[in-house]
Amino acid sequence: MTEPPLTDQPWEPDPYGRIHYTRASDGQLGWMIHRDGKRYIKLNRPSKEILEPYDESRWMPVKEHRPLRVPDVAEIALAADKLLCRKLGLHDEANREWLSMQDEDRRDWIEYGPEEGAQKARLDTWAAIMVGLKPHTQSK
Repeated sequence: MTEPPLTDQPWEPDPYGRIHYTRASDGQLGWMIHRDGKRYIKLNRPSKEILEPYDESRWMPVKEHRPLRVPDVAEIALAADKLLCRKLGLHDEANREWLSMQDEDRRDWIEYGPEEGAQKARLDTWAAIMVGLKPHTQSK
């Protein structure tokens, strides 16, 4: 989608038509919107609206939008592992929650996947998700 000319009317594209930008200083992600006849970047914050004035020197257009971070992919892999564990009758493992895990446990899951000695199906599922979603993951 191309950006329309500035007017006094607010403009915000639907999610599939967004023009994404990253802040040069820290990589924050947002997209272009119009308010009050000015360009703004709306930061990617689901819980609240944060707008920053658009400044060409501070915001760079994203050539290829990769919305997932490595921890997001690991959380997806954990969700798949939980379902697989439920089907395998591993009820303790099936009840884990990403947000309830200790930071060290999350880091280990991201790096190594299921614990040593886990069934091959669990290891293969983790690896398939982590590798398969890598092209859709931010490199930072």
